[in-house]
Amino acid sequence: MPKRKCIFTDALKEEYTFLKLCERVGNDGKIECISCGAIFSIDHGGKSDIKQHIGTKRHKLAEESSKIKKFNAFFGNKRFVAADKLVYKNEGTWAYHVCKHNQSFSSMDCTSGLLRKMYDSKFTCGATKTQAIIVNVLFPYAINLIKNQLDAASFVTVMIDSSNHKDLKIIPVLVRYFLPETGIKTVIIEFADLPGETAVQLTNYVCELLKTWKIEKKIIALSADNTNTNFGGVLRRGKNNLFTHLNGNVENYIIGIGCSAHILKNAIQI
Repeated sequence: MPKRKCIFTDALKEEYTFLKLCERVGNDGKIECISCGAIFSIDHGGKSDIKQHIGTKRHKLAEESSKIKKFNAFFGNKRFVAADKLVYKNEGTWAYHVCKHNQSFSSMDCTSGLLRKMYDSKFTCGATKTQAIIVNVLFPYAINLIKNQLDAASFVTVMIDSSNHKDLKIIPVLVRYFLPETGIKTVIIEFADLPGETAVQLTNYVCELLKTWKIEKKIIALSADNTNTNFGGVLRRGKNNLFTHLNGNVENYIIGIGCSAHILKNAIQI
């Protein structure tokens, strides 16, 4: 007569709390060790199989590891007091100052040390931390703020220019809009390096930005330099230019606004 199969009884569950019935496919009836992850059967030996598992090298190593204080325990769930919050606000303010005035991140390695000696010994906002604050906190906030403002705006003017920086062709794109609560706003929405400056390349570039920011139905004017690529000459009769192509890709008719600096210069010369 075959020996009766042993099962994982409630008494065994209470005695060996680190064991449980395995729920993985193909291991029905087997036992899983929470400590070391091993899966084994107690069908034949019952409690003796459990003791045999406890004596294995794998389980002993797992038990020793569980006794070591975990890395996170050294930090715990820190609760910030008012003084800590003030330090973080100051660090965020200085990160914004660096960004606003176009200063180098590395300059904060020096500035942070001075501020720590002169004012607050807890102030630690070097180059790495400053970059992290700008990239992960200030930048997402600014993008979200601009998106909300553009959603609220009824009409926008797109402004574009180009500048050579060594071997780079930098094409910044700005938008100008009006909000009742803040007045006229002008912000940069892109600052990219393009491989060229043809009318088609600029049109694709601007149209993609209009769709990304969801303002393709709100654009009413284009402000750019008075070049053939942008407007097709002084009389604007050309067809292969940004102004003409853009008018063919949006619903509203776009008003062409030349460079105000050039208009003022020409007026003075006259």
